[in-house]
Amino acid sequence: MVVVGTSGYYYREWRGSFYPKELPPNKWLSYYSNYFNGLEVNSTFYRLPSVATLRKLSSYSLFYSFKLFRGITHERKLSKELLLPFLEAKSLLGDKLLTVLAQFPYSFTPRELPFLKDLISEFTQGGVVLTLELRNPAWKEKLKELSVPVACLSFPEGINWLKGCVKKRELSYYRLHGKGPLYGGSYSRRELKRLALELLSSSSEYKLVFFNNTRGGAPFNALTLLKLLKESCKYKEEERD
Repeated sequence: MVVVGTSGYYYREWRGSFYPKELPPNKWLSYYSNYFNGLEVNSTFYRLPSVATLRKLSSYSLFYSFKLFRGITHERKLSKELLLPFLEAKSLLGDKLLTVLAQFPYSFTPRELPFLKDLISEFTQGGVVLTLELRNPAWKEKLKELSVPVACLSFPEGINWLKGCVKKRELSYYRLHGKGPLYGGSYSRRELKRLALELLSSSSEYKLVFFNNTRGGAPFNALTLLKLLKESCKYKEEERD
């Protein structure tokens, strides 16, 4: 299954472009869920997920990725107090929570591999798929040692981030950070067509794609990708006929 959405949904600059101008913000997620089947929840990077938030999210027909709390990824605090809310989220959301994304900063290097292995162990034991976003290119030589998915990143030219990724049988993850300015710009139809074909040929059970160019064309790029996926599937069915 291909899961497509954006990195967050609550952006006031989308009002009047993606969201109808007259639509109140408390209706935005409902509107969003009419168009996409996935959402990358970014708020959990800044504050731990609450039961109220989880109950709200459970009412929508969406698959989720939760971004891991920054106290873990950026301050390297590996405590039960910080981990437990993410592990408990799985029991409340069930199959709707596909993964937790650990987005590490550029400063996180292979010297901290022991910390990373401890983190992976915590989620493996808790029955939650952990996906990594590793930005430092030094990780390229260590990717084969990792037992979990590593996100495939798209980012503007001139940024020296890791270009490798790890796709697993259960899940592969794509994060598109923008064209031109970071978190801005839009992807061309040709680029999205190439991505659609890659997704359809992937053997992963779940293929997650989240557009993080939220200051640019994120929701419209996601809509175009969904359209291209449908067109490609229809073409394949016609070929079989």
